[in-house]
Amino acid sequence: MRRVLVVCGAGASSSFLVYWMRKDAAARDIALSIRAGSTEDLPAALADTDFVLVGHHLAAAFPSIRAASATAGVPISLLPSLAFNATGAAVAIDLVLEQGASTESNHG
Repeated sequence: MRRVLVVCGAGASSSFLVYWMRKDAAARDIALSIRAGSTEDLPAALADTDFVLVGHHLAAAFPSIRAASATAGVPISLLPSLAFNATGAAVAIDLVLEQGASTESNHG
């Protein structure tokens, strides 16, 4: 099961997206463990994370967040500007699935 961390500034808005992502993953029968976190949580959370999604509102901080994630060897993606609802959740899940497919093709 892939472990996904959705990061925002304080962890509140990512909680909304995580709720919808869990619903979408369950509806599509996709095994993901999805949790919300803040930028402050990131360093400690990387040890138990397979993929990081970063809220679009953190685009200016994304280079430093990506550097921390790269140091830990965890793939990361900046979420597009999307609503924190079912539609946005589907986009976020697709980003996770695309990363998994590219990782598998790179290692296979």
